Amino acid sequence: MLVSAKECRVHALECVRLARNSASPQERKTFAELARIWLNLASIFEPAQLKQRIGHEPERRNAS
Repeated sequence: MLVSAKECRVHALECVRLARNSASPQERKTFAELARIWLNLASIFEPAQLKQRIGHEPERRNAS
C-alpha cells in the first residue's frame, strides 16, 4: 500500500496546522476540508491494513 492510515493522520494534522495559520477564511476552510479528507482516507485504509497484518501473522501454537 502506498499510503498508510498513520501517514494520512500526519497529513491531516499538517492541514489543521496550516488552517490555523492561514490568514484567509477561504484558505482555512480549504485546509480544514483537506484534513477531513485525510482522516476519511485513514478510516478507509485502517481496516485493510489491519486485515493485511493479521493475514501475515505467523500461526500460533500451544506450548503444551
